[in-house]
Amino acid sequence: PLDDDNAAAIRKFCLTYYDIRAVVLDLALRLDMMGHLSYLPRYQQQKISLEVMKIHAPLAHAVGTYFLSVELEDLSFRYLFPSSYVYVDTWLKTHETVSNDSIDFCKGKLFDCLTQDRFMASLVDSISVKGRYKNRYSTMKKLLRDGRNPEEVNDIMGLRVVLTPKVGLNLTEVGERACYRAREIIQSIWKEMPHR
Repeated sequence: PLDDDNAAAIRKFCLTYYDIRAVVLDLALRLDMMGHLSYLPRYQQQKISLEVMKIHAPLAHAVGTYFLSVELEDLSFRYLFPSSYVYVDTWLKTHETVSNDSIDFCKGKLFDCLTQDRFMASLVDSISVKGRYKNRYSTMKKLLRDGRNPEEVNDIMGLRVVLTPKVGLNLTEVGERACYRAREIIQSIWKEMPHR
């Protein structure tokens, strides 16, 4: 019963009828359980991992707990496709060690440029810049979906800018202008890749 239609129905049921706190608690318990699957026989590891991949990871994303979703996907991926996981994990680790300082540098540089811009300051109350590395499962999906080689994956590291528009202004209009201004600032710092 783990096909896409049934999994979507179960996620919808959970989101509709259960207290969100209970859902998040269940997701945290699933994450803990996934961390201890190595003691179970292989077929049980795969059965539980498939259930978590199809139901619980998308549910975690739906309730806004992105970090839980990513962890659940990666752990499920590790048990369902161990050799593929090792391949992707090894490749990403070589980039993470090199770019560990890069992500902090880029976050700081972008934050400074955004906060020093006068037009941006007139539109927003606060600016947040967060960095992340691409997770293992997402990387594997991209490799399979696009038929790329690992060297052709460009977004192993990413920055997320969150802008809080000033109170009392038209939020839609101000938010849109702030986003376009942030894009202009980003393009002034780094060159845009053609066709990306």
